[in-house]
Amino acid sequence: MYNKLISKDMMGDNMNRTEESRQRRRQKARKTNIIATAVIVGVLVLLFLLVRGISSFGKSKTGDTTKPGTVETDKKDTDDKGKDTDTKKPDDKEPVKDKDEDKKTEEDKKISEEERQKLEAERKEKYKEFYVPLPLETKTAEDKNVKGLYVTQTTAAYEFSEDNIKLYEEYIKYIKGEVASEPAGLENVNNLEKILAICNQTEINALVIDIKSDDGYLTWNSDVEVFNQLDTVMPASSDNFNKLLEYMKTHDIYPMARIVVFKDFVLPEIKPEHAMQLNEGGKYTDNQGMPWVNQYDKFVWDYVLAASKEAALRGFKEIHFDYIRFPDNAAYYNEIVNFPGRDGKRKDDNIHDFIMYAKQELEPYGVKVGAAVFGIITKSWEDKPEDIGQTWIKIANGVDIISPMIYPSHYSTGWYGYEYPDAHPYGVFNQSLREALEKNSSIEKPAKIRPWIQGFTAPWVDGHIDYTPEVIAQQVKAGIELGIDEYLVWNAVNEYDPRTFIETTKFSANQTLDPSNLPDFNMDMLQNERDGGEASLRDILGRSPYAALAKYLSALSNTYYDETYLLTKRSERQVTYGEYNEAMGGKALKAENYEVTGVNKTDDGYEFTVNATFSSNEGRAALTDGKVKVMLEDQMFKVIPPELKFEPAE
Repeated sequence: MYNKLISKDMMGDNMNRTEESRQRRRQKARKTNIIATAVIVGVLVLLFLLVRGISSFGKSKTGDTTKPGTVETDKKDTDDKGKDTDTKKPDDKEPVKDKDEDKKTEEDKKISEEERQKLEAERKEKYKEFYVPLPLETKTAEDKNVKGLYVTQTTAAYEFSEDNIKLYEEYIKYIKGEVASEPAGLENVNNLEKILAICNQTEINALVIDIKSDDGYLTWNSDVEVFNQLDTVMPASSDNFNKLLEYMKTHDIYPMARIVVFKDFVLPEIKPEHAMQLNEGGKYTDNQGMPWVNQYDKFVWDYVLAASKEAALRGFKEIHFDYIRFPDNAAYYNEIVNFPGRDGKRKDDNIHDFIMYAKQELEPYGVKVGAAVFGIITKSWEDKPEDIGQTWIKIANGVDIISPMIYPSHYSTGWYGYEYPDAHPYGVFNQSLREALEKNSSIEKPAKIRPWIQGFTAPWVDGHIDYTPEVIAQQVKAGIELGIDEYLVWNAVNEYDPRTFIETTKFSANQTLDPSNLPDFNMDMLQNERDGGEASLRDILGRSPYAALAKYLSALSNTYYDETYLLTKRSERQVTYGEYNEAMGGKALKAENYEVTGVNKTDDGYEFTVNATFSSNEGRAALTDGKVKVMLEDQMFKVIPPELKFEPAE
């Protein structure tokens, strides 16, 4: 509005000057001997005013010194008060500034700062020792296709030289075949320098850095009162990672703060009232003799989020929660542990509530919120049998990114049909991610799947194999084929081979189906499947439309409502599994006999002819040559259940 005001001033000035020039010419019209001179003078005056007006306008634009974060009010009020906008006298060499306008601008800035101070004072009173100021500017969470590496606080604190980074970049170019010889001096390059070079020369574009570590300490000097009060700060870096974060910003490396949530050894030692409590008194300790914080404790929630907010304020663009769960071996401690504040709440509901609270608290800081979860919850259901508070559909319904830790070395014999899962990284990943995708498909707006992959060899595991760059890359391949092209790599000692991330660029996604132009599926193709032949039409999970329907009917015959929930089109059932399970269980709905006798392709799916008998507590229902539709939803074939009319049992 300030620029508009200047333009209006110039317009009024030029209009007045033009009229004045006309009067002079009329008065001197009789004096014909000086007409030419008057015309020339008038033109020169107009040119002079035009040049000065443009110069004044340019100065008004470049002189705008409004600071980021202040609120600038509309200057229209100044014009509306009837003030004469022509404030420049004809003989002035410089435009005269409106002192009232300057005063108004300064008052606006002062009011804005006062409002901010008032807001922060209110927040200090609200959050007390957990207080973290808001960003000076409004921030929006960034969408990023992430391929990242884990970095410990120790590695992140290393001194690094840009010359050494460039030296290792030359080595990466050498192994890519871009330069002829291997550079000398590589023995002088440390792990952090290697990691930064990998970011600059491969598809890796993010680092997950420890800010609140596994032992509970904050890994930098904190400005938050609670951490300094309790002395839970153990800085690894003398400059709070500032040099590293600045380098990452300059080189477009996405910073993620790893915040360990409920595994915290130091806080329970200092404030035992916030630990998991034994019924008989004292703190619970896990099988390593370490205490954990109470997951139901609001103090703990605010404590964790204070660290998260400070990380966001200092430049991290994503908060990555780890150990967002209860200890394992729940069957051992459930009967002996008291959780103050639990009030009957399920563990997985509590974790979901924490996530929703975290999302709300972190929203003003403009960061994404992600969570690392056990890999086995892609298969398990409703937090069973682990009972550690992690249920996929409840966590993925809250965070922005969900990161299952699908480390093949962590699976025991028999998982996914393998005697030694560690020896089958591609197979383990493929099957686990298919389960994750199916669970995500049950949610209207699910979290993005970004798995943790195993970047280390596990010699302590029976039947283990050497995790070479090619083997590590096989895990990435399994994800890319299923349309999951983001990943994080875990290596506890931060040793990463760039050849892994050269290998990963060779993979491509499987072909997807077009919902508006689905392929034909007929009775001959169906019968071929029945006879043990390979399905000629498959969705992203490897199922044909017939296989999806057969699985649905089989699950319904066994009252496996978790499976029927996932196989039902979202619009055709209750939103949450709890509601769906209650409704289905209340009806005791079951398919007793079923046979698929025909199939026709429709404009938007496939219509099967089904003969079946269903039972419920309302009676029995017969489906004779009934029509059951199967449609594609999120690249998966889903069933629209038939409408049934039950007759009371005799």
